[in-house]
Amino acid sequence: MESLLNIPFNRENPDRTVLLVRDETGEGHAISLDKVLASKDVVVKQLGQFLPDMVGIEGATILGDGSVAPVIDLPSLLRNSSTDIISPWIEQLEESGAITDAPYALIVDDSLSARRSLAEYVKDLGYEILTAKDGLEAIEVIESKRPDIMLVDFEMPRMNGVELTAHVRADEKTRDMPIIMITSRATEKHQSMATSAGVNIYLTKPYSEDVLMEHIHRLYQEPRRTA
Repeated sequence: MESLLNIPFNRENPDRTVLLVRDETGEGHAISLDKVLASKDVVVKQLGQFLPDMVGIEGATILGDGSVAPVIDLPSLLRNSSTDIISPWIEQLEESGAITDAPYALIVDDSLSARRSLAEYVKDLGYEILTAKDGLEAIEVIESKRPDIMLVDFEMPRMNGVELTAHVRADEKTRDMPIIMITSRATEKHQSMATSAGVNIYLTKPYSEDVLMEHIHRLYQEPRRTA
């Protein structure tokens, strides 16, 4: 970060934090910084016509104590800096095993709002996100990129969650994929249908995000057979 901002490097802190970001092209970068204090939503104000445009500075925001803080645009800084600054950090992290490919989670729901909110939550857990609006579209996604875990709705057009689960279980390449079904259908009949098809976890709405997180992490970490 110091190199990107052209400020003195703090060599007194041995326990630095690494922030993984993507630029406009989707390429990943590792940014080393002292530490992360907090994560919060802020209102960004433009710097105004009396201040010159500064590369990498999106604007400014007012913090809770009334102080003004600049808002940094990391993709802009990366775009306007030499790749020689960043590459050594990535090479060291890759050699140490600190950077690994993130697992993929497929979110299947015909509700756009439900799909987006669930995708955002699972993304925050460290997963790369794939989405589909029904079972048929999910099959197309799986054929191009096999997910590590799938979260599906019960009722969907063209192919519902139970039919999708049965299809996944019938395929040798995907039969061991963890599947969590999230639905408003709370009857024993619907749960029995899902379980018979091969659903691992059946959650009814409203559900606890903490419980969902525990299920996702546990199912992903469980050993699975390889085809």
